[in-house]
Amino acid sequence: MTHLTQKNLIATCECFLALHRPSWRNVASTIGASASLMFAWRARCNEDRKRDDTGASSPFYFKWREVDGWWTEHIERAISEFNVAYVQQVRAQAMGGIEIPVRGPDQRILYKLNPFYVARSDDYIRICEGLDGDADVAWYRLAHDAEGRSIAEVRFEQLPAPLRLRILEAADPQFRSTQNVDVNVAAKVVHIRAPLQRRADEPRPDIVELKRLALMSPAERRAQAGASAFPKDRTGLVVAAATGAARGGERSDHIREQEPIEPPPNPRAYTEPPLHAPDRPRPSYAKPARSLDGSGTGPGSPPPGGFSVVR
Repeated sequence: MTHLTQKNLIATCECFLALHRPSWRNVASTIGASASLMFAWRARCNEDRKRDDTGASSPFYFKWREVDGWWTEHIERAISEFNVAYVQQVRAQAMGGIEIPVRGPDQRILYKLNPFYVARSDDYIRICEGLDGDADVAWYRLAHDAEGRSIAEVRFEQLPAPLRLRILEAADPQFRSTQNVDVNVAAKVVHIRAPLQRRADEPRPDIVELKRLALMSPAERRAQAGASAFPKDRTGLVVAAATGAARGGERSDHIREQEPIEPPPNPRAYTEPPLHAPDRPRPSYAKPARSLDGSGTGPGSPPPGGFSVVR
C-alpha cells in the first residue's frame, strides 16, 4: 500500500484536530484515500496490538506529539482534544458572541478601512505613501494584516439565551435550576358516604319472584301489592303532582287553547274605514246584460213562440 506511511498516519491524526467535521471520510480524503481504507487500517492496527508488536514490523506504532503509542490511541487522543477545543469554542462564543462577516447588498464581503486614510483624498494618500501622481490608492484605503491580506469586517451575534444557560449549568452547578417540593401534607379527615345497604329485617327478594313480577302488567302488580296508581298521603288523599301549573284564577296554556278568550279591545288599534255606506247597495261596474227579447236591458222573459235574432 502506497498510502500506508508514517507521514499519512500522522496526517490523519492532525486532521481530527483541524477539520470542522472530523469524520473518517473527510480524514481519508485529505490523503487521497477512502473511508474503507481507514477501517482496514483500524483492523490491522488492532491485530498488531493483540500481538503486542511494538517493533519496526508494525507501522502503526509511532511517536506523535511526544507520546509513543498505537495509531488508534493517537486517534482517540486527537478526538478527545477536539472535543475539549470544541467545548471551549462554544464557551467563548457564549461569552463574546459568534463572529460573522459583514456582507454588502450584493452579498460580497466588506473589508475594514484604514483609519488613517478615511475621508482623505487620493493625492493625500499618494503623498503619504510616496506614490506616483497616477497610482491607484484603492489598496491603501483598506486595512491589512501582517502578511498584507485585507481584513474582513465582522460583527458579533450572541448565542440564544437557552443555549447560554445550558453552558453555564454545565460549567458551574450554581446556575442549575432547582425546585423544592414540600412533601409535608397536613392531616385532613375525608368523609365517604357508605353505600346503600339492606335492613336486617328486610327480606331479600328471590330472582324467580322478580322475574314473575316483571311479566305482569303495572295494573296487576299494583293489585297484588295493594298499591294505588296515584300517590297518596298518610290520610289516604291523592297528592297533587307538582307540575308547575298556575293556581287560583290563572289558566294554563292548554286550557286557553280549549277555551279561547277574546282579548280586550285596544282603543288605539287601527281600523280600516268602510268604502261605502252600509244602507246602500254596492255599485257594480260590470257591463249590463241584454234582455232575451232584445227590447231593452234587464233580465226579461222569452216570448211564447220564441224570437228571431236580426243581424
